[in-house]
Amino acid sequence: MQRKDLANFQNIASELEKQGKDSALLDSARYTEQVNNITSDFEKRFRDFALLEPIATFMCYPFSEDHDIDSLAQNIGAVFHLNPSALEDEMLSLQADIQLKA
Repeated sequence: MQRKDLANFQNIASELEKQGKDSALLDSARYTEQVNNITSDFEKRFRDFALLEPIATFMCYPFSEDHDIDSLAQNIGAVFHLNPSALEDEMLSLQADIQLKA
């Protein structure tokens, strides 16, 4: 938008065309501000998903060696208001359970 390239903004391009204006005359600052506001709002609304992603990954397959159990227990404890030490013990017990791995 700042480069006056309206390939991804077809509605604005068609409106300028209807008005007989060149894209170089576009006041991109106005639209850029709106896009930045929307992006910021989107990031605020979906910030919790970023916190939940490692938890969901662990729950899908808790036996993976890639998990950092300590930080994951801290994360789960913070999100769900649980004791991180007890969570870490449970998670390690779960990973070590041979019957569940089979």
